[in-house]
Order: sequence, then C-alpha cells, then structure tokens
Amino acid sequence: MAVVGVFANTLGDNNAAVYFAGFLETKTEFHIISIAEDLPKYLHLANQSRASRIESILNEAGQSAINAIIDRLKEKNFSSIKTQLIPGHFPTNLIEWSEKHKTDLIIKEPIPVAESTDNPVKGEIKFSRSCKVPLLIANQSSIGKKDILVGVAPDSEDKQGTAPWFNLVDKAASWAAHLGGDLHIVYAWQVWAENLLRSKMQSDQVQEMLNTQKESAQGKLNVIEKYAEKFKNITTTTHLVKGDPTRGLEKVAKSIGPGLIVLGDVARTGLQGYLLGNTAEAFIRSKQFSILIEPFNDQ
Repeated sequence: MAVVGVFANTLGDNNAAVYFAGFLETKTEFHIISIAEDLPKYLHLANQSRASRIESILNEAGQSAINAIIDRLKEKNFSSIKTQLIPGHFPTNLIEWSEKHKTDLIIKEPIPVAESTDNPVKGEIKFSRSCKVPLLIANQSSIGKKDILVGVAPDSEDKQGTAPWFNLVDKAASWAAHLGGDLHIVYAWQVWAENLLRSKMQSDQVQEMLNTQKESAQGKLNVIEKYAEKFKNITTTTHLVKGDPTRGLEKVAKSIGPGLIVLGDVARTGLQGYLLGNTAEAFIRSKQFSILIEPFNDQ
C-alpha cells in the first residue's frame, strides 16, 4: 500500500493538492499533515500570553486545513486517511516526518508569497533538495489539464531500462494514465561555449559540429522513445529542443500546457546533474506549473 502525505497549507484552499490526490488508488494510505509553527523563545519571554494565543491560532488554522482536506478525500472513497499536526518549522519537520513514515509521495501546494519576499520560495527549494521522496507541488492552474511532460538528459552510455531517466518516464507515464492525457518527453541539448566557438572558428566548422551534436542527441532520445513504446494506451511525443534544459522545457511546457511536469532533482554527478537540479528549482520559482520532483541517485 502506497503511503502519501498531503500537506495542508493554512494559507490556501488546497484544491490543487486534493485534485492530484484524487487520482491515486483508493487503497492509498493518506496522511493529512500540517505544521503548527513554533514561535521563537524571545517572543514567549516578551509576552507569554500573547505568544500562546498566536500559537493557539496557528494550531486551529492547521487543524481546520486538515479537516477540509479530509472531507474532500472521503468523498472519493479512500479507505485509509490519517492526520497529524506537527509542531516545528517548515521545511525541517516535514522532511523528518516524511523519512520517519517512509512516505512514497508528498503532495503540497506552493506557499503563497508576497512579491517583496522570497523566503517561502527558498523554503520550497530547500525542501525539494533535502526531501528523499517524490514531491508533487500542485498548482491551481493545472486543474483540468491532462498532458504530462517529462524532462530527460540521457547519456550515450545509458542502457535501456537501467538509467534513471527510464524511471522518470515510467512515473510520467503513470500520471498520464491517471489523468488520461498524452506523454511528452523533452530533451534539451546544447553545445557548450557555442558563442565563443563561433568567434574563433569558421561558420561551416561550427555548423558541422552542431549537426553532429544534434544527431547524437537525437540518437539518445530515440532510445528513450523506443522504451516508451511499452505504454500501449498512451500517446507519446518526443521533443528535441536546442538550448539549456530550463528554457527548453519551459518552451515546450508553454506550448502544450501540461497538467504535470516530471523532473529529477539531481540527474547524475557532473554538469548534466547540476543543470537538471537547477531546472527543477527554476520551475519551483516560476509557480506556473505543477511539478513532480523525483529524487534518484547515480546509476
């Protein structure tokens, strides 16, 4: 039985989180959780009664958010729903909770943030970096959209079915089946220091190098496309895009309007892994799409 944590955000209505949770198996074990923030000790020392009152308000807000999600999930006939109000601070305590309960997935909405502050976004990014389980950040704009986009960065030495990219495609295909949409596989390729090379080399030499690089990238993507043929009931489209991963994925995402974007948090050691991790963080900052961040290790 899959164990899924749904984070009850006290600053939002959690409609998107409930929307994605509703597509999971009815036998899923749900844990509806919220965090009652502990106030700093100096506030208690300054005014004990006021600090206690504030904490009481935060606890009530957390429990109210939990109850609202429970009511909506019960309508979908899920058999196991548990709740917990966690004292502490986001994201530290949520990370500890997910590890303790061996969670298979955490679903949460972005924390609302005023344009003047970036702290909640930094908390989201810290959580995504530290979280050792899949994290689905659900955006309201995704409700009703069906197509799934997955970003990959394959290597020439990847063997079919063994590299982490194939696991990402599996997860993306699973969500495509849940939502009843198509699967879009995106590989953004680029030539490092292309502008510098153009200034130092003849144009025909640069073009020959670009053609070779593109052919190599297409070959890598073909391997993943061949792997995706096993999803008989899902229409799969591959996209080979020239440019850095973030801009390449964003370009395709804006074109198809996906219900969910699936990314790896750390692709592999080295530059390729660094870029895919940055891509996930860029999409967290943009808050335009729902994203599923899958943690995986080098293989």
